[in-house]
Amino acid sequence: MPVNFKGKLGERDVVRGGIVEETDDLIFWVNTYPFLVIVSDLTYAYQNKEYREIIVSTPLGNAHIDEVAYGFLLDYARDNAKYEIKVADSGESAYQMANEKVKELFANLKDNPTFFCGKEGGYGNVLKLINQIITPNDILG
Repeated sequence: MPVNFKGKLGERDVVRGGIVEETDDLIFWVNTYPFLVIVSDLTYAYQNKEYREIIVSTPLGNAHIDEVAYGFLLDYARDNAKYEIKVADSGESAYQMANEKVKELFANLKDNPTFFCGKEGGYGNVLKLINQIITPNDILG
C-alpha cells in the first residue's frame, strides 16, 4: 500500500468532512474512515471437485456473497471507475482526497447518480449488503 494509505492510526486517520447540505429534516455530512475491503472470486479444486467462493474480506473478518451480489458489485465498480482516487506522490492523505471527492460528487448529485447507487434497476442493494459486512452493528438500523 502507498504511504498515503495509513489505516494504522485509527481515529487519527478519520477525516471529518463537515456538513455538505442541511435541510429542515436532514443534515448530510461526509466522514471518511480508513477501511480496506477486498473482494475475491476464488475457484479451487479439492478432492477432484472444483469449488467457487466469493469472499469479502475486511479487518473484521470474511463473509461470503453470492454470484448475484458479486455481479452487482462488479457493475457498481465498472460504472464508477471514473471516480477513482489517484493517490498523489505528494504524501497528501488518501482519505482527505476521498473525502473531498465524495463532497464534490454530492454537490453535483444529479450529474453523478451511479456513485450513490442511482441507476435504472439499481445495484440490488449490494452496498447495503457490503455495509452490513463492514459494520455489523449499524447504528442507523
